Amino acid sequence: MYTLKEDKERRYYLDWLRIVATLLLIPYHSALIFKPHLIYSYYLENNTTHPGFELFIRFVNQWFMPLFFFIAGAAAKYSLDSRSKQEYCFERLKRLLIPFIFGIFVLLPPIGYFTFLNHHQNVKISFLQYYPLFFKIDYKHINGFTGTFTPGHFWFILYLIGFSLILLPFSDYLKTSNGQNLIKAMTSLSQQPIIIIFLYIISLTLARMTCLVYYNPIYYFLFFILGYLFIFSPQIKIIIEKSNTIALIFVLTLTIFLSFLDISEFHLVYKFTFINVLIQLLLSLNSFCWLIVLLNFAKQYLNWSNPFVVYFNQASYPVYIVHMNFIIPIGFYAVQWDINIIFKFMLVTFASFLSILIFYESIIKRFNLMRFLFGMRFKV
Repeated sequence: MYTLKEDKERRYYLDWLRIVATLLLIPYHSALIFKPHLIYSYYLENNTTHPGFELFIRFVNQWFMPLFFFIAGAAAKYSLDSRSKQEYCFERLKRLLIPFIFGIFVLLPPIGYFTFLNHHQNVKISFLQYYPLFFKIDYKHINGFTGTFTPGHFWFILYLIGFSLILLPFSDYLKTSNGQNLIKAMTSLSQQPIIIIFLYIISLTLARMTCLVYYNPIYYFLFFILGYLFIFSPQIKIIIEKSNTIALIFVLTLTIFLSFLDISEFHLVYKFTFINVLIQLLLSLNSFCWLIVLLNFAKQYLNWSNPFVVYFNQASYPVYIVHMNFIIPIGFYAVQWDINIIFKFMLVTFASFLSILIFYESIIKRFNLMRFLFGMRFKV
């Protein structure tokens, strides 16, 4: 979506991380159909489940969205550097707000329709009859898992709109004397990266404990700002590079522990008990360490390009926007078939992936109106 360069060279490793994370959304959201849903429901639920999908979801959840927001923060830094503030705001709103509005009124209602049919199987209703029902807001079910209104996966884009605007005063602050003192402090601490890691983990933990919503905006904003600082300050890059060994140790131990631990009751902290706070601390530490490990691994082994990277640099954002519009309809029919659950998952995943690429190539990519609605630059 945005150019990710280091000095005069493109940061291909950040491109790789963004592309892989985006494509992983397809098996991730497909797997949610087939995992057990004891507390939270989903748009679709297969009549049989498999614990392997639960483990896969728990594993991905530990680093998935922090990585997305980190890369978005890095991209915002480049966007802000190459434009005036007015141009930056216009560019951000054009690439984020237009797809968000288009998604709310055009892309999300079909997802809600198939969800409604799945959860109300005795009700016969056409899509046109359902469409006004989608905009009925049920604050108890804002996730839309019963077919009522939801921002769906566009919550990520909505957050980016807010984060991108908040970034403006923050970038101005870094230019002040206090901001420069902050940079000097980071420089002095860069020889002892464990201190900054500790301070950031504490901040992430406090964010998780003080903002009691499922998609915690304060928590994700900290990763967004970290991505910005990663580009802004060489000291942050030094700290991340120096911390790889200790981060890898934490990742190897905590990931296994947290993957087999049912943390659903700890995801939102309503009781500030010792065990609740400890779990939030471990979740924050593991997510942060995963980010360090992924960045160092990608920089060492994936800092190169090929036709795959060139293609999906443009395609990844439209893929994110539209992927649920294929997973849910395909999954709606797949869950009704009496076939092996693993085969169902593979069918939904690969059929969705193929359909998304065909739709991108034949519709989104070729017409400037669609490119505009999906946040892409016009085709000259």
